[in-house]
Amino acid sequence: MAKDVILLTTHWKDDYWHKPKEAKYTGNVRYTEIGNWDYLAQNCPLAALGIYYRKIETTPFVYLRIQGMRYDPVTQNPFFRFVAIRPSSTPSASLRAELPRHCQGLIGMIAGDQLVQILKAIGEEPPHEWLELVGSGGAGPSQPTWRSWVGEYFLSLEDPKLGDAEFEDRIAALLRAIGFRVEQKGHTLAGPYADGIAIHDDFGLVYDCKNRRNYAPLQEDIRALRQYLADEQVLKPKVKLYAAFIAVGFASSAPANIFHVNTSHLLRLLVARLKVGGDFNLRPLKLILERNLSLDDSVIGQYWRV
Repeated sequence: MAKDVILLTTHWKDDYWHKPKEAKYTGNVRYTEIGNWDYLAQNCPLAALGIYYRKIETTPFVYLRIQGMRYDPVTQNPFFRFVAIRPSSTPSASLRAELPRHCQGLIGMIAGDQLVQILKAIGEEPPHEWLELVGSGGAGPSQPTWRSWVGEYFLSLEDPKLGDAEFEDRIAALLRAIGFRVEQKGHTLAGPYADGIAIHDDFGLVYDCKNRRNYAPLQEDIRALRQYLADEQVLKPKVKLYAAFIAVGFASSAPANIFHVNTSHLLRLLVARLKVGGDFNLRPLKLILERNLSLDDSVIGQYWRV
């Protein structure tokens, strides 16, 4: 079974991926844009592609081997130490035109079997060394990657072309699929309301959706969400509610008592539910909320064993 492949994109130099180095993504790029980061970082080497875009998009992409991965704990900027296996014979633009929309950011990940089919369709013959990394390297266990468990409807939450209202609708659907009872408000009602309230048993989330990869809450956003929380707590006194922003990615740490929830981590919870079936339980999330922990890959692995 093919493993996940990391996609790295740059416009800095037309030979950037040809020379071994540690690629650093600064600014608003966060390591959390790569699902299952902790597992992958512990299981290098990994298969990757180095892709060019903008003015150098005609430069052929490069087959890479990721030797190591790390991130800055303060900025959350990711670093990838790589070596080139060999350049392809296909312009980067031709590859990008065939990639799914959610794979067209500066960093990303795609199921290896899906990528191999795309490469074949554009006439590429990947090098044997690279195929070995995809087929038996360290990019994951010998089972379908977690993204292969999720349909396009939910994966498209990472599509930058998805509208805000549709993003809210799909987040509500995703929370229901995970096991919450969801009362959607937001764009469906006139007035100052949270985008939704997701409840499970005696706890729940009062959440606002932010259809952005690098969301940094403004003070007015924080004040509004805290007011939504206070209002909903009055209406639901028997349920312990927590405030949460839900976004594709974040550019800053969470303020006190407001949780940042990445869409990729919600998708991981959906995969856990699909794998565990009737034995899946959302109760660990209440403990995570009470302890003010981040819902990240390591926490999901610890509490749900996936």
